[in-house]
Amino acid sequence: MMRQTRQRWDPWPLLLLLGVMTTAPLGLAPRAEAHANLLRAVPEPNAVLQQPPAQVTLWFSERIAPAFSAIQVFDAQGQRMDHDDNAVDQEEATALTVTLPSLPQGLYTVAWKNVSMVDGHRVRGAFVFAVGTPLPRGPVSVSAPPLFQSASAPVLRGLVLLSTLAIVGGVGFALLVSRALLVESPPGTPVQHVGLQVVVRTVQHIRIALGVAAVASVAQLLDHTAVAAERPISQVLGPPLAAVLTGTDWGYCWLARGGLLLLIAVILGGPAAARPSTDDVQGARSPRFLWATVLSGGLLLTLSLTSHGAATLEIRTAAVCADFLHLLAAAVWGGGLLHLALSLWQSLWAAPPAVRRTVLAALVPRFSLLASGCVSTVLLTGAYTAWAQVLVLPALRTPYGVTLLVKLVLVLPLLGLGALNLRWVRPRLAHEDTADQWLRRAVTGEALLMLVILAVVGVLTSLEPARQVVAPGENASEPPVTVQDTVEGVHITLAVTPGSVGLNRVVVALRDHRGTPVRNASQVELRLEALEADLGAQTALAAAHGDGTYVLDDAPLSLVGAWQVQLVVRRPDAFDARTAFRIAITAGGTRAHAALTPPHRLGILLWGGTLLVLGGLCVATGLPLRRRSAATSGLVLVAGGAYVGTALIFLGTLQWAGPEAGAPRRNPLPPTATSIAAGQRLYAQRCVPCHGPAGRGDGPLAPGLRPPPADLVQHVPLHADADLFTTIHDGIAGTAMAPFGGQMTAEEIWQTINYLKTLGQ
Repeated sequence: MMRQTRQRWDPWPLLLLLGVMTTAPLGLAPRAEAHANLLRAVPEPNAVLQQPPAQVTLWFSERIAPAFSAIQVFDAQGQRMDHDDNAVDQEEATALTVTLPSLPQGLYTVAWKNVSMVDGHRVRGAFVFAVGTPLPRGPVSVSAPPLFQSASAPVLRGLVLLSTLAIVGGVGFALLVSRALLVESPPGTPVQHVGLQVVVRTVQHIRIALGVAAVASVAQLLDHTAVAAERPISQVLGPPLAAVLTGTDWGYCWLARGGLLLLIAVILGGPAAARPSTDDVQGARSPRFLWATVLSGGLLLTLSLTSHGAATLEIRTAAVCADFLHLLAAAVWGGGLLHLALSLWQSLWAAPPAVRRTVLAALVPRFSLLASGCVSTVLLTGAYTAWAQVLVLPALRTPYGVTLLVKLVLVLPLLGLGALNLRWVRPRLAHEDTADQWLRRAVTGEALLMLVILAVVGVLTSLEPARQVVAPGENASEPPVTVQDTVEGVHITLAVTPGSVGLNRVVVALRDHRGTPVRNASQVELRLEALEADLGAQTALAAAHGDGTYVLDDAPLSLVGAWQVQLVVRRPDAFDARTAFRIAITAGGTRAHAALTPPHRLGILLWGGTLLVLGGLCVATGLPLRRRSAATSGLVLVAGGAYVGTALIFLGTLQWAGPEAGAPRRNPLPPTATSIAAGQRLYAQRCVPCHGPAGRGDGPLAPGLRPPPADLVQHVPLHADADLFTTIHDGIAGTAMAPFGGQMTAEEIWQTINYLKTLGQ
């Protein structure tokens, strides 16, 4: 009998698409921040003004939608006092302003709300300021926001995600599993007929998923608009809906998703797709499925561009890429699993047992190989995303953290069932009659678990990331902020009460090396400085209260975030003791990292490492496959090459960006005695020849320099930390100030700056 020639499958179009889909987010990630949280305000929260302000201006952490953002100012009786002329700055879309009339003396409340341009989340808050009258003591209380934007938000997000994954997974299942089986089967055989029926059923299920995605997306749009406009759903048609669709990035992504759903429906919705011929499915390039693959990848990208990853500071491009790859792998694995389960209950189970076992013996290994690669991608990208949105262990106690742990717990039995299929069921498919029944039960269990996990993910993506709400998870009744240090033989304990925005009491307790109170300090000077806004430094003297305790009452800590407290203890019989502390001031009575963001450099290194590991796994998997299937091996190896190439791009940005890109705006090193001493040694080695021992510009080389060296005692206080860092790192063109970036580390430069700030004191 002559052997029939099999049509070879050309994999290169799919390999090209895989490379494009893997790297697509690199060029499409928008500039985004976290949810549009308040960064600073003028007037400052809890400010006491002698003259009434002409306007209130708020700066947020990302661009805000003008149509849904507003500031309202109320007096103590609840009467609105602003002109209701809210405006978003055209050049700086993070700033919102409202003007005021001439306010009389009294206490005023600023209530604000906004909608993020990126993820569409609504954020609101309030603070107070006073005109010509003191503030009441204690922190300003702000009610906690609701867990969800609306009660239906998690359900709608879950449905959109489920239907999208079913679409992408169905296309992948038909293209990479079922269709490949048909290509390798002789024409006209029962095996090919069953395979063709599997493809037909898969297309039908994709069409159902398209309908669900369309309905869920429209419902999500209406719900989102109702939340943004603060109106009932029945009243959102018209201008509110148009403002969301044409005035926010979320709306643009929604329109793109709707267009992609329509195009996929056109491609897979006609009679030819409903009942494809053998030639249509077997065709080497099969443009119908290739176009559906490209468009379904675009569907996932619209989700990633409005995800928590797209709203993550410092690592936004890496976070979007991680979210996209996570969704892509989850869709091919989880979505394909749903279609495999449906096939086991429909097309495959209707076939004769012998044919069914033959089909499954060829189908399951192919899907297992695909699923194994996807599982590795899901786990690694999921770990990176979890790190980026949690960052610290206490954040696991937040609703987001708890939901994430629930998701991880559900994934474990899913992996267990997959391992059971791979190790026990799959080897028995070809020769045991009951193996296919066990396979159907196990795959059905996996599919049901996948549905539960997707429901949990719908809740997870509706919650604010754990790193942003870690503070509300802390106990509001904690003791005062307390920090300690030992300098020049003096043990210093500094306590700040209540450690929140408003007037605080600062208590400094001094003890010598024997634990005896230091009562003879002639002066205890405190210098208070906000590190996240340029408010200037406030210097005050603490009053002696006996028994080695020195107190500063009514210290105005007027902003949420990091503050630096520099302390100088002067004694007649010893050297001055200098130190500095950094503390976190919160909106209420809680203390935590309220504005945690992933470090840029560490985030890029971790993501580059993640991609390199994925690339290595692909190479380790693809090379042994060359003997069995050159096409499959090529697909896996090209995927590995795409991972490695993308990793090199990310890691290369750390070099292209230079040392300044990751340099903080403020000195990350507090000016402790140790840091100042290190800076003094560096200054003596590199700066004294020009600037002199006291920084007056009178060093031994100074007479021959034109222009002469600067008087650092006068110039250093006039410049911000970032400017001083740039000057030392890059030097000053046209002067003798050479760049020290290649000779000093960033830490050494910051230590030198700490010492420079002590000159003249």
